[in-house]
Amino acid sequence: RYISAMRNAKWVWQRSDWPNFQYEEVVFTEICSEFTAVASRLAGRIEALSELPRQEITVDLMVSEAIKTMEIEGERLDRESVVNSIAALMGFLPGKGLAWDKKAEGVARLMTDVRQHWNQPLTHNLLFAWQQAVVPESYLYNINRGAYRDDEMQIVSGGVGHYKVHYEAPPPDRVEVEMDHFIDWYNATQGRLPGPVRAGVAHLWFEVIHPFDDGNGRVGRAIADQALSQDLG
Repeated sequence: RYISAMRNAKWVWQRSDWPNFQYEEVVFTEICSEFTAVASRLAGRIEALSELPRQEITVDLMVSEAIKTMEIEGERLDRESVVNSIAALMGFLPGKGLAWDKKAEGVARLMTDVRQHWNQPLTHNLLFAWQQAVVPESYLYNINRGAYRDDEMQIVSGGVGHYKVHYEAPPPDRVEVEMDHFIDWYNATQGRLPGPVRAGVAHLWFEVIHPFDDGNGRVGRAIADQALSQDLG
């Protein structure tokens, strides 16, 4: 019966064992040790700097991450706009101001919030705020901002009439319950799982649910960033 249920499940969230993630701990032992060692060396080098260079390096690292997370979505941002926004939001480098580009400002707000409040528990409202930050208001598309989706969600490719469905997320009436389970697990496992493992499971679990109309990729990567930050303290 168990094997039959596995074979009949088209998507992972339809499996009878969803969402009981399993992994081989020994496979991650070396990876997690290396992550902690490299992160500690980097932190030590940054802490040894004086205040201004430390601020500049912090902004530069955050800007690189912000630009990369948007490039994955096919969006290219002006680096100077992101620098100005992050520096202003972090209270660094006087004279900098928020970018005119709402996408640059939005991803800057997301990166800054994750860094400044890395130890806060994950909540529905926090996720709503992150999604709203990275999905600017649009008069062309009807997108739920600051709320979970109320429609079906498919990942497709190809033209009209010839598209291929690569993935179908849980129906909208299951999203809030699925997110309740995810958030409860995420907050309960802080300090109980190695950071890279917790970040990986959290990212995959969130993307499987795909709870938002838009912004799932950016918010999912922010969750992974927060998980790693919590692991490192």
